[in-house]
Amino acid sequence: MIFFILFSYIISYILTRWLGGPFGKIFRMLAIIGLIIHEIIHLAACLVTFAPVREIKIIERLQNPESGKKRIQYKGYKAMDHEKLTFLQAIFISFAPLVCSYYLFCYLLTQLFQPNLPVLLFFLNLILMISIFLSAAPSAIDLLAIPCAFKANVKYSFYQLFLAALSFFTTWYLIETFQYSLIHEFFMVLIGMVLYYCWKYSIKSLYHVIRIFTIHYHKIARIKSRSRFS
Repeated sequence: MIFFILFSYIISYILTRWLGGPFGKIFRMLAIIGLIIHEIIHLAACLVTFAPVREIKIIERLQNPESGKKRIQYKGYKAMDHEKLTFLQAIFISFAPLVCSYYLFCYLLTQLFQPNLPVLLFFLNLILMISIFLSAAPSAIDLLAIPCAFKANVKYSFYQLFLAALSFFTTWYLIETFQYSLIHEFFMVLIGMVLYYCWKYSIKSLYHVIRIFTIHYHKIARIKSRSRFS
C-alpha cells in the first residue's frame, strides 16, 4: 500500500497538474470516474462517522477574471467544519478513499488476468484502474483536517488514541489466541472498529456507574452527618 500511495501522489500530480496540453486534458478526463468514487467514499465515511457535511462538489464551473470565459474544473471538494471533527473522524474520512481505492485497484488488477475475460471488459477495467489510481491520494485539504481536528480538542484526541491502541492490542490478542492468521486485513480493521466502540462505551458506562455511586455516597454521608448534629 505504501508504494501505491507514493506512486499515486507523484504520478497523479505529474499527469493531472504539471502536464499541460492535450495529454494533460486526457489524463484529467480519465481521473473523473476515480474522482467521483473518491468523493462518494468521503461521503460514506462522513455518514458512518456522523460527521457534519455542508456540501460536496465534483464538477465546478469557474470563470476566468481576465477573459471572462467559463471553464469546467473537475476537482473533488467537500465543505465541512474541520474544527467540529474529532481526531479519528478526520483520519478516517481523509484516508478512507485511499484505502478503499487500493483494495478496488487490487481487485480489478486480479480481474485483468482472468483467462476468459472479454476484450471490452479488459479495457474497461484498465481505464477504471487508471482513473482510481490518479485520484486515490488524499488532497492537501484532507490532510490538513487531521491536525486541525487534533488541536480543536487535544485531551479527547489523546483519549481516542488510547482507545485505538487498546482496540489494536485486543484485536491482535484475539487473532493470536484463536489463530485467525488467515483472516483478511480488511476484516481485521472491522474487528478493530467494533472493539473500539466496545471499549469506548464500556469505559463510558463504567464512568457513569462510578459517578452515580459517588453522588449517592456523598448524599448518604451528608444525611448521616446531619443526623448526628440533630
